[in-house]
Amino acid sequence: MALSLGDIITPMEMTTARPITYIFLGVLFGVIGWAVYHFLGVPGITEGKASESWPQVSGKILSSQVVTSKGSDNQTMYQPEIRFTYEVSGKSYESNQINVSPPVSSGSSGSSYEMVDQFPRGKEVPVYYNPDKPSFAILMTGVPTVARVCYWIGLGVLILGIIIFVQGIFKIVLGGAIIGGALLSKKNNSTQRTRSRERNTNENQRESTSTENEEDGFGIT
Repeated sequence: MALSLGDIITPMEMTTARPITYIFLGVLFGVIGWAVYHFLGVPGITEGKASESWPQVSGKILSSQVVTSKGSDNQTMYQPEIRFTYEVSGKSYESNQINVSPPVSSGSSGSSYEMVDQFPRGKEVPVYYNPDKPSFAILMTGVPTVARVCYWIGLGVLILGIIIFVQGIFKIVLGGAIIGGALLSKKNNSTQRTRSRERNTNENQRESTSTENEEDGFGIT
């Protein structure tokens, strides 16, 4: 019995449609998780820990305010914008970096106004600068919360992506085994039916030959 193309395509489509989706989502989540983990989480934690031993100089707040913007859902976002000046080896610098992480806007205004109140305009403050790059300085040392959040969220999404990807591969392998088993079963059934027909044909031929021999024997008698 010959197998039609439809006999193969139908089970294949059923077993590979979802695995392909799993693989796509796994790659997507993996790339996003790796990017957040690698570019935002790890550098923030590494540089945040290093900042705890950075040299300290005296600085002065030039401006301190809360700036607002509109988010994607038209929500008002708040961000503290604090600019300060400092001097290293006789050279003056300006910075608006509060900690080692990039400035982040928030839908809550409370933390932004607290930061502005902590660093009002004209206040003399300690400034911590990167000894390898004096133009980069901050007001607060240590690992920022946003860096920790990016680190763990990025790592979690990366692991989730790997799990989803592996599930997709497993489903494809399992689907291939199911398809192979189905094709082998069809082939075996076809072979068994062919052998059964051959046996029936041979038995019929033997019965016919036996009947003819018996008739010939009666004729001789």
